[in-house]
Amino acid sequence: MRIGSRLEHFARALADTASIEDLTSSLESATRELGFDYFTLMQHVDLSGSLEGVVAITTYHRDWVERFTSRGYHRFDPVLMTSHHYGAPFTWDLIPTVIPLTKRQHRMFGEARRYGIYDGLTVPLHIPGERLASYTFASARPVASSVEQMAAAHVIATFGYQAARGLVLPPTRKPIPPPLTDRQIDCVALSAAGKTEWETSQILSVAPTTVHSHLTEAMRRYGVFNRQQLLFHALRDGLISFGEVQTI
Repeated sequence: MRIGSRLEHFARALADTASIEDLTSSLESATRELGFDYFTLMQHVDLSGSLEGVVAITTYHRDWVERFTSRGYHRFDPVLMTSHHYGAPFTWDLIPTVIPLTKRQHRMFGEARRYGIYDGLTVPLHIPGERLASYTFASARPVASSVEQMAAAHVIATFGYQAARGLVLPPTRKPIPPPLTDRQIDCVALSAAGKTEWETSQILSVAPTTVHSHLTEAMRRYGVFNRQQLLFHALRDGLISFGEVQTI
C-alpha cells in the first residue's frame, strides 16, 4: 500500500463506517493489502469478562482466540507488554530488546504459530484516560517491514481505532474544566514537577503565600481536597502534560 491517495481514501471511508462488520471488512482488506494475513484491534482487557463498551476486533483463528482468552494470555502476552513500553510501531523481532522473554512467553509464541500467527507488526494506541490498546498485523510467515509499510500501518491503526471507538464506546461528554488563571496553571505545573511552594515562588518571582493561595484556589475550583487529586484532574483536562509530572 502506498502512502498517499489510497490511505487518504481509506481514512475517509472509515469515517462513514456504520457497523463493526463493515469496519472489520475494511480493516481486513487494508491488512491484506499491507502484506499481512490477520489483524487484531483490541483494548487491553481480560477478554473473558464483559466486552460491552470494549474495542475487541480480530480475524485470528477462532480456536486461538478461545485459547488466548481461556488461558488468560493477556496477562503476559509479550506483544501487549511491549506495546505498554514502546510508543511507535514495532516488528516482533524488536520485542526481546524491550522486555526479557520468559519461558512461558516463548511457549505462547510457539502455540500461536500453530494457528498461523508466525510474525507481526504492532502499533501501540495510547489515549490518556482510556484503556491501553494496540493494532497488530499478523502473518503466517516471517515478514520484513519497510519504513513505508510501518508508516502505512500506523495510519491504518490510528484511523481504524478511532472508527472502532465511535462504534463501540458510548458517547460521552468530556467535562469542561473549571477556568484556572495562567498563574494557577503555572503553580500546578511546577507542583507536578516536584517543586515546593518556596521553589515555585522563586521561579515565578512571587511570595510563597501567593503560590499557596493559587494552589488552594485551584483545588477549590475543582472541588478537590488534596494536590494529588488536583494534579490528576489537571492532567485529565490537558492543563498540564505528562512531561511535567516528574521529580526534578
